[in-house]
Amino acid sequence: MQTVVMVGIWLLVGLLTGGVDLLLRRPKSVWNGIATVLLDIAVVNLVTLLTIRFIRHRAYIFEPAAYYGRFDVRYIIFALLFGVAFAFFKAFAYGELKLEKEKFHFTPLTITITVVAIIFAVVGTVIWCAAWWFNSFFGGMTPEQMIYNFFSPVTGAVGDGITDVVTRPVFLAVSIIFVLLLIMFMPLALSKQGRIVLHNKVVKIAAWVVSVLLLIGGTTYAYTTVHLDKIIKAYTVKSEFIANNYVNPATARLQYPEKQRNLIHIYFESFENSYLDKAHGGYMEHNLIPDMMKLSEEKDAVHFSNRSTWGGPHQTYGSSWSVAGMVNMTFGIPMKVPTDGNSYGLQGNFMPGATGTIDLLAKRGYNQTVMFGADADFGGLTTMFTEHGHLKIFDWKYAKAQHLIPENYKVWWGFEDNKLYNYAKEEITRLSTLGKPFHFVMENADTHFPDGYLEPETQRLFGNQYADVIFHSQKQVYDFIRWIQAQPFYQNTTIVVTGDHLSMDPNFFKNWDPHYERTTYNLFLNPAFTNKDFKTHNRQYAPFDYMPTIVNSLGIKIPGERLGLGTNLASSHKTLIEKDGLAHVDEELSYYSKFYATNILEMKNAPHDASGRTVHSAE
Repeated sequence: MQTVVMVGIWLLVGLLTGGVDLLLRRPKSVWNGIATVLLDIAVVNLVTLLTIRFIRHRAYIFEPAAYYGRFDVRYIIFALLFGVAFAFFKAFAYGELKLEKEKFHFTPLTITITVVAIIFAVVGTVIWCAAWWFNSFFGGMTPEQMIYNFFSPVTGAVGDGITDVVTRPVFLAVSIIFVLLLIMFMPLALSKQGRIVLHNKVVKIAAWVVSVLLLIGGTTYAYTTVHLDKIIKAYTVKSEFIANNYVNPATARLQYPEKQRNLIHIYFESFENSYLDKAHGGYMEHNLIPDMMKLSEEKDAVHFSNRSTWGGPHQTYGSSWSVAGMVNMTFGIPMKVPTDGNSYGLQGNFMPGATGTIDLLAKRGYNQTVMFGADADFGGLTTMFTEHGHLKIFDWKYAKAQHLIPENYKVWWGFEDNKLYNYAKEEITRLSTLGKPFHFVMENADTHFPDGYLEPETQRLFGNQYADVIFHSQKQVYDFIRWIQAQPFYQNTTIVVTGDHLSMDPNFFKNWDPHYERTTYNLFLNPAFTNKDFKTHNRQYAPFDYMPTIVNSLGIKIPGERLGLGTNLASSHKTLIEKDGLAHVDEELSYYSKFYATNILEMKNAPHDASGRTVHSAE
């Protein structure tokens, strides 16, 4: 039956093309007409199959099962578009059809209609191209991520965001509008055998109709794919939830231990518990992260889960991309969009009213370094880590400035993870010799979408590049942690490993059970939690709950066990989600918060130090 459907689709597009061909060109005989239709069937399907196989790189063109669902619809659409174009080409080539000049007299009414149509076409095309680009460049975006990307730098991204904007959505939009303008203003008509069959007036009316369809289609596409209704709510619906639940870390009376501990925080790009096998709560047939799982079995390891097996936090509003994940885990709050036109990181201002772990540790005299293989300017991270905590930034630009890599070197997001771990070992060794406690933060990048970066030594084990990259990357982190554990400073060091957010890879998670909740990985090694009575599983929590948990893992006592919006998981206190429910918390976080806008994003009356930076602690 499947084979019959496949062949039937081939015949359908060929016969429809043949019908158009016969209408445009009268065959001399029945046999000539049959030959024309057979040729159309062969040419249309041959070109379509070649395009799909060698340009789209799809290998399943002769698999009957593939011709069910969206593929068969796309096949029919492409084949018919090509077929109609092919039929018209032949009609023009044989002289059956001709373009002729036909004057069109513009009146005040038609001028008005044309101007309105142009406006509709421009607005609809720009909206559609912008939404399409955001979805393809950034993956499946949440509404808050889309707005954030509008208000933050895109330099430093793979393929360079600015170049991608110009060569894809801008170029496509300009091309569509240019073609439509040609149709609107060129005085051409279509004639068949000397008689006009398509007057210029009809062509212009068709162009006006297309303009309206572009506006409707573009707006509808953007509304459904980037959730404009939720974006509107983020600006218009007000909530006091954050104001009522926020505990300011700057004024909390924290109790520090006599001997301060070192902290190493590894943000593992797009690292999920779903990469485990199904027996351990994952979604894989084969465990892709066996080495990281082995670490969790050590006696000094703690893992927090939302279920009885491996799990993690619910990905709540304002935590679904890398910078947002860091904000949640550093400051104990979601990353909400600016509401006053302020651009994150572009004006030397990154959430000046927030106080995070890096601010608290800076006040205690910690030496701090943050390391990326990418450009830290991406998303305003340079400003975040200098405005808060005064961290040394070791990124792709720093590596070039120090002649660690050539000036023109760029692999993936900057330099690959192999180099990252070697540089990290050198930097941690340096920090450990300075006679002060240190805080080292790093984020890898090889597991970023799409498909991850395949380093030369990566083993090809699973028949899927992203799976192979995940397996290789987790082994790299495992080896790096083993190196840390072998160092003399480890006894007084806490290691935290957290997935920064759920992976946005567009292909790896297709056709997954929608009822399976994906969660990010977490692991605390050698923590100095001050409480002994707490449970690690069946905890319902958000990424911002990591902030007080990380603080407490350094042996720092927290009165009330809460900082920011977060609750110390290494305590018996309930999180906001455990008290109010996930749906309620997530909805409230998505609404406009005057407290957040005034006290976190602006903080106009904040005290400043001698260098002009905001003071983030009352101590």
